[in-house]
Amino acid sequence: LHSFPTRRSSDLAKRRHEYQGQYQFGKKSGVGKHWYGDGGYYHGMWMNDKAHGMGTYTYPSGDKFSGNWVEGQRHGMGAYVVPSQKYQLVGEWENGQHKRGQWLMDDGTVYEGTFNEQGPVDAGTFSFPNGGCERGSFAQEPDMEDEEKTNCVWTSSDQSIAAAPAADMSRALPAGKSAPPKVPM
Repeated sequence: LHSFPTRRSSDLAKRRHEYQGQYQFGKKSGVGKHWYGDGGYYHGMWMNDKAHGMGTYTYPSGDKFSGNWVEGQRHGMGAYVVPSQKYQLVGEWENGQHKRGQWLMDDGTVYEGTFNEQGPVDAGTFSFPNGGCERGSFAQEPDMEDEEKTNCVWTSSDQSIAAAPAADMSRALPAGKSAPPKVPM
């Protein structure tokens, strides 16, 4: 009787830069999966040792980006899911940053607009599960207590009111909701 070692999921985080997949000219090219020493891993298309084409990167935190990659950066259409905060950023990415699209919250609230490395910026629209919407803009202002931080501040420009109690409509940027944090590279 022989016993064979089995790999448990906790063992995956212990891998050090292991790659399984296709090579061309000694470089990762084609379909492959790379496990990183920090516990993150990428599964998808490769070209010249960089994520390139459709693929999914799962971060050590459990966050996940699925979409298009160009030379190792998120670029094109994609979705970044943050299970711990229960939201998603969906839309267009450029050079690793979410630029245009939607911020989907777990309660059904959707923000649509533009983004930069700090979060939502400029004109956009919140749509609420009750059918209401609110247009306005985000400005990024320095944090008075921490010079290294910025706060995203929402200013409403108008409201389209749905048939709902006033309490439901007071959710312009719902209490307790804050702008999405920076997305790791």
